[in-house]
Amino acid sequence: MKLAVTIKKILKIAMIVIASFLMSFLSCEAATFKYSEFNWKKFLSDHPNYWITGCTTNEDGIENCDDEILKKQEKFYTRLYKILAKYEKKGLYIKDYIIIATAFYGFDPSEFNDNSGAYKYESDDINSFDVSEEKTADYYDSETDTLKLLTKAMINSEAVCYGKSSAIKHESTDEDGNVTTSYTCNSGALRNIDGTYSCLVKLDSRSIGFWDNFSTSIFGISRKDKASCDQMASNASFPGYYTETSKNQVSEDRYWEFLETGKYFDRKDNLQSYFRIVLNKVNKSKMGDLTPEEYEEYNDEIIASRRDIIDSIKSIIKPYDEAGSVVTLTNSNNTIYWWPVGSKETTTSNGVLFASGDPISTDISSMYGYRNDPKTGERRKHNGIDLTGSGGVGIDPVIAARAGTVVEVSNTCISYQDCSVSYGNYVKILHADGFTTIYAHLHENTITVKEGETVAQGQVIGMIGSSGYSTGAHLHFEVRTGSSSDTAVDPLNYINISNPRITSSSSSLVDFLIALEGGSNNNGSYKVICNAHDIPTVGHGITLLYNANYFAKHGYTLTTSNNYYNYCNTTMPADVVDAVFEDVLNSFVDNVKMAIADYGFNLTDYQIDALTSLKYNCGNINGFYDAYKSYGNSNSLCTNWWHNKAVDPVFPGLYTRRKKECSLFLTGVYDGTYT
Repeated sequence: MKLAVTIKKILKIAMIVIASFLMSFLSCEAATFKYSEFNWKKFLSDHPNYWITGCTTNEDGIENCDDEILKKQEKFYTRLYKILAKYEKKGLYIKDYIIIATAFYGFDPSEFNDNSGAYKYESDDINSFDVSEEKTADYYDSETDTLKLLTKAMINSEAVCYGKSSAIKHESTDEDGNVTTSYTCNSGALRNIDGTYSCLVKLDSRSIGFWDNFSTSIFGISRKDKASCDQMASNASFPGYYTETSKNQVSEDRYWEFLETGKYFDRKDNLQSYFRIVLNKVNKSKMGDLTPEEYEEYNDEIIASRRDIIDSIKSIIKPYDEAGSVVTLTNSNNTIYWWPVGSKETTTSNGVLFASGDPISTDISSMYGYRNDPKTGERRKHNGIDLTGSGGVGIDPVIAARAGTVVEVSNTCISYQDCSVSYGNYVKILHADGFTTIYAHLHENTITVKEGETVAQGQVIGMIGSSGYSTGAHLHFEVRTGSSSDTAVDPLNYINISNPRITSSSSSLVDFLIALEGGSNNNGSYKVICNAHDIPTVGHGITLLYNANYFAKHGYTLTTSNNYYNYCNTTMPADVVDAVFEDVLNSFVDNVKMAIADYGFNLTDYQIDALTSLKYNCGNINGFYDAYKSYGNSNSLCTNWWHNKAVDPVFPGLYTRRKKECSLFLTGVYDGTYT
């Protein structure tokens, strides 16, 4: 059984940059910030602790903390806001944080310089820039100026598809024998097209970017607008008429499409790890070495890898996007947070420690909300809950309640001693939907993670302590819907001690996928399947290569030889495999919900389940946004898009899966009657 699975390397980026710039600057000033008024020196004076990492020591042993990195960035920011101000003057507002997050992604601050590839300049003269300046395809292909490329990718015009029919001709003759001709339409608008009057019925419209005109050869994007228009018009019994307007507009959807279907990320040396699956298949070290034939053969996998990067960028910018989402993630996330106190028993996988079993007995010593301060007695708000452990400091493990990326670590305090940091030693984790969790008052020298590291759910990040503003050994745990303290919410809406390791996938979806994927449980175990050219899988399509950490969480440490082929035809305990299946499925559910939130669609739970099944089996749901906009909740969605996601429509099993999934999407019927 072949299962295409994309490794989601979420938020593998220089989080110092994101935390320092986006969180401290944009969240405060972006709403009223005029790009034309940006002043680099004023920004530095207003944010004195921003990016202070470049201290050096001279021959006399005197430390100099004039930040060299900041000096390198002055040109970047000055140029960025000069470009954005030019568009702003024309009434086109581009969100600066989208461009910044895209350009920063994957770069360490020390690498972010003129030679890094994060940005390039045609010359040092920023005053020579002109928004209307026309550049050739070769210019954009070589990416002489990344900022120009990214900002221009946000600017689009409109393409409109019409169904065209002949206008009705009317002739009348006056008393003098003069003939007057006029035209009317029974439907649509009357237009003179190349000297011929026609009636145009608008069928569809979409934004088009500057790169469309040479997209196939340069960016690898197939231009299908006219052909799609002709087909759409034909389906409506019209000849098609396709036209493009000259009016510019900002389109974020087309920006993401440019990044998803173009080769922008492929050129970045620091992002090559995202394409590791494809690179391993073609035995090459970077995407620039792929042939056109290889690009075509592995197109789906390449797009899925780019989408992983885009999802990470979107999760970074989500807290700063004022538009919000139709789909509210608050309730859907209630079942994917674990109780943050770990188990007494631990397991290790690739040097990473997990404490994923039943948590050590804990009590809630202080609830979320207003309380009398335990030290001063003053009435003040408590932004989290306090959890006591089994007693003492440095004994009980604290685990990541959800997978995410560590964005802050403070480790300068000692338990039971005064410290200027009120939270003492703490860890802050950013999650894929923009939520953050905070784990405070940890014991000194027990924090096991660093800023920028990706952590898995259940991974040990430190030990309960009493550092900072603390009256005894406990864990202060917070859940925030954003990054700032004013977004803190009651953690008990997300964690539950009576069900500390709860899973989120519905039983209907689990049963549905088990029917689709198969996997025979014989006497409490599953056999590892190793089909030709496939990654070893077990149970209901669980790949060993990509899920070793999940197995370790449940006390089953995998050892590898030749990508886990050493397990071929062996068996694994069914309870472990089923638990891993739940974990993997939860990650796909979460990913789909994030994508739908980004799309702005309001979907039901069973529709989310249908899309989750599709992503689980195919590795992606690319194209859903456009397909759903075109066809909505109709059989046309199935016949024109969903069924085509089968790897090989000739193979009945895969084609039947697609039909079952789309039927679930339309009807809510979980029909898993076949294997």
